[in-house]
Amino acid sequence: MVTTALDVCIFVVVLEGILSWVQPDVRRWPRYFTHAVTRPALNGLRRLLDGWLPTGMDISPILLIMTLACLKFLWRGVIS
Repeated sequence: MVTTALDVCIFVVVLEGILSWVQPDVRRWPRYFTHAVTRPALNGLRRLLDGWLPTGMDISPILLIMTLACLKFLWRGVIS
């Protein structure tokens, strides 16, 4: 159950990344949902990373996916 929830979260973060390229308007339906769901976690990571990357590249979605994947790995280790 928890691993499925983490899989859904990873999917939503990936979908938000793809939609941010093809649908820049966050007020339209699929992007509004994914942006509202991922915004709190991504904004927290962006605040932590503020000033670390001089290029201005946003790597917060990658870090969020890696964090969720690590949580999923750890959860599977606890259950087994």
